[in-house]
Amino acid sequence: MSSVLAVSLLGGCRASDKPVTLTVWTYYNGDQLASFERLVEEFNTTIGKEEHITVEASS
Repeated sequence: MSSVLAVSLLGGCRASDKPVTLTVWTYYNGDQLASFERLVEEFNTTIGKEEHITVEASS
């Protein structure tokens, strides 16, 4: 969760409108993984879409 928050805070620091893709490595599983994936999806469809930032979760 804090990773997505950090990404949203960094969105205003960009100097260009070029798309940015961030890969977040996680060790979550089960319910924690499902919750994290929902947060990433929410970020990607809201703030990430507006700021041209895509977060990809990987484990």
